[in-house]
Amino acid sequence: MNRKELESKHVDYLAHSESWKFYRAAYEGTKALLDYGIVKRLTDESNEDYAARLKTIFGFNLSERLIDLVIGYLFSKPTDYDFESLKNDKLFNMFIKNCDKQGNNFEDYMQNQMLISKVYGYVGLLINKAKIDEQRTIEMDALEKIYPYITSFSPLSIYDWTYELINGSKVLIYLKLFDDTGNFNLWWPDKWEIWATDDDKEYILHDSGVNNLGIIPFVVLKNDANTVTMGGNSDIKEVARHDSALINNAHSANEIIAYNGFPMLQVPDKGQNDSRNIKVEPRAVLEYDRKFPESKASWLSTEVSAPITAIIEWNEIIILEAYKSISASFMNDNGAGVESGEAKKRAFQSFNSSLAKSASVLEQAELNIIDIWLMWQDNQQAFESISISRTKNYDIQSLSDDLDNFTAAMQMVKSETFNQEVQKTTVGRTLPDLSRETSKTIDDEINANSVEINLNDMDNASDELEDE
Repeated sequence: MNRKELESKHVDYLAHSESWKFYRAAYEGTKALLDYGIVKRLTDESNEDYAARLKTIFGFNLSERLIDLVIGYLFSKPTDYDFESLKNDKLFNMFIKNCDKQGNNFEDYMQNQMLISKVYGYVGLLINKAKIDEQRTIEMDALEKIYPYITSFSPLSIYDWTYELINGSKVLIYLKLFDDTGNFNLWWPDKWEIWATDDDKEYILHDSGVNNLGIIPFVVLKNDANTVTMGGNSDIKEVARHDSALINNAHSANEIIAYNGFPMLQVPDKGQNDSRNIKVEPRAVLEYDRKFPESKASWLSTEVSAPITAIIEWNEIIILEAYKSISASFMNDNGAGVESGEAKKRAFQSFNSSLAKSASVLEQAELNIIDIWLMWQDNQQAFESISISRTKNYDIQSLSDDLDNFTAAMQMVKSETFNQEVQKTTVGRTLPDLSRETSKTIDDEINANSVEINLNDMDNASDELEDE
């Protein structure tokens, strides 16, 4: 392939790449946004003055703050990984402890990938294995630490792709990736190629091989349940604009203070024989015709309170709207737009729903990764016993309401089987992060003992949750 073919990009890449760069800059902070160009140089401003002005600008980095807030909630409780069938697999244990061969364990790595997905909207994960031509044993691979590993690719590194409808499902049949070494990685269901530059900076076929998997070992981790095959919605698609507005507002406030916050000296202009050498700070001096009566120097008063107050109030609205854009207005404590208790409850429910969707999307992506890993190892039968589970409930109020409903239902339905099922459901809701083994033990105890529920105790438990 020639350079033009290799560097060509998918039409969707061309349509969205600027947005991805903007989101990345917003998450990285003020300097990255300034480098992106959100503050323009004035028409009559020199490059030196423009550079000096940029050094005085600061921002609030809402994008990073809100993404980190969401990730903190999403991973606030440990994930229940059930890899029992692979506990004696040396290579799989190596993978879990160092899944990218850069020292990152699987859970921490996936947390970081979810963060990247929330910034861009999605992230691509290639599950690859070193090319080995000789016959190998598990012991040899374990000794040399040769096992399938993950490499992450942001949307800006996923240049091109093709999906095909096969048996009713969209299947990835071509993929072009640009890695951090400057090489192009091309994949098909039956082969792969690596194109690298030579001494003349021309691309040459550096390596190639057969893809025995029959599929491209690539997983798209989306921020949401977007139906687009290679795509997703960024959590900061609006927040990034809020960050830009805050930076420009803060800069405007600085300019107002610098030029209007200090008195301006007005003096008569110089006559032909006037040898005065007036030096003042700041340098803003207003001259007027000295022929006017009572021509003398005086100070002009300036007002900055009104515009600065207006900027502060406007910033409070921007910050509140940024929190609202991720359904987290109940966490905003800057004093703008105080919400009622019911409004905060609805906002938290929406926030909880969004987190639950993210947890489900992440679980499925992790399962897909493990499935491909086992395909590389020719051990797909082990996949049937694998499970991954994350909490889906972050809402104490909903839990309290459910317990109230359970109590009322058990008073009306006189059935031992019904009561047993309510007990199991209550366990699942109040202790969502139990291991499968502990959950099964509790279920067995409920079934065996036919524990009679003390309705008064349930009422008290519900009241305690409401008090929290």
